[in-house]
Amino acid sequence: MAKKYLEKNVLEAAIERLEIMFENFENIYFSVSRRKRQLSNGSISKQSSKKDE
Repeated sequence: MAKKYLEKNVLEAAIERLEIMFENFENIYFSVSRRKRQLSNGSISKQSSKKDE
């Protein structure tokens, strides 16, 4: 399958996906390790979840 490039960067795409999750599910669980990537994902998730409050 060929790659499909979008008109958004990785951060924008991640935030968009998280917003969809928070809009459609009542409970969301994350498993987080101490790696840089997981910590940044946790930070983005926290920001996205606060938009609904």
